Amino acid sequence: MNMQKEKVLFLEWLRSVCAITVVLDHVAISAIHYYEEGASALDKFIYSGIQHWTHFAVPVFLMISGYLLLDPLKPIDYKKAIGKYAKRMTVVLLTIGTAFTYMEIYFSSKTFCLTDVGNAVYLTLCGKTWDHLWYLYTMIGIYLILPALKPLFQCLSSRGIDTLLAILFCFDSLLPTIAHFSGFSVGVSLPMGSIFLFYFLLGGRLRTLCKPCCINSVIVLLMFLPFILAYFEYMHGKLSLLVLSGYSSPVIVAFAVSVFLFFHKLNMCAKPSQKPIGGGKIMQHISDNSFGIYIFHMLWVNLLYKVFRLNPLDYPLLILVPILVVVFLLSDLTTVVYKKIPVIGKFI
Repeated sequence: MNMQKEKVLFLEWLRSVCAITVVLDHVAISAIHYYEEGASALDKFIYSGIQHWTHFAVPVFLMISGYLLLDPLKPIDYKKAIGKYAKRMTVVLLTIGTAFTYMEIYFSSKTFCLTDVGNAVYLTLCGKTWDHLWYLYTMIGIYLILPALKPLFQCLSSRGIDTLLAILFCFDSLLPTIAHFSGFSVGVSLPMGSIFLFYFLLGGRLRTLCKPCCINSVIVLLMFLPFILAYFEYMHGKLSLLVLSGYSSPVIVAFAVSVFLFFHKLNMCAKPSQKPIGGGKIMQHISDNSFGIYIFHMLWVNLLYKVFRLNPLDYPLLILVPILVVVFLLSDLTTVVYKKIPVIGKFI
């Protein structure tokens, strides 16, 4: 999401691809969520398969943030971390997040009541707004520790960083997955750890790569893994396999890293003054608006499904294409318009 003015072309492409992927993810999974009663087993297989495949996008967003913010040439103190980065997320939550929470209250009660505004603010502060805004709460937490975390990160050697990442991966991804299937869990726990911190630090580590790994064949294989998981869920009803499509899943970790390295390998870096070529202007526009698209896309998904009662399951699978296009374009347009609002527009 567009947090920095630094123009690294492969990151711009990554933002654009991930913005589109997140919209597809929520268009598909929301359809199953809202119309689950009428969904066939085949519908659940296809739509859950799409969800599994698209879950790499948010981890990649976190890796992009780590790649940029852990730049040793970019000093970040608490004044900047809180007064700029955390402030941005907080303002968006208290304005747009509160509006979304109020809409949800209205969807439930079907009545307008000004006293519900205070309740909406309270629920937003408690983190009980629309689910996709969890990303903002998570980023605020990362920003709060960033000024202390960054010097420690820079003091570590490459081997030290790799060891730290291996420890975080084991405790936040590998061991919980093993525990889920085997019932065996390790008593040791990390005092401060999360898979999202792992992705953030991993982005910083990948910045130091001189020669990106050759992962062309690996990424092709990994692209099919989520659909294989969905197939087993469909054929055997092993809903426990859903754990393998979560953000902490080793499968999603491998998939997200593969996608990041795939674009990193292209080694396409552009200076701010460099003129975009080919689809560059469109890509740059999407990248610049990726944060707003992420924020607003669920507004249009909810309106289509809850207000206009559009049920994609009543149509062939290809209906997802026009829905994706409509939601994406409306989200982009909403972002463009919102940016023009005085005072608060600049935070998107």
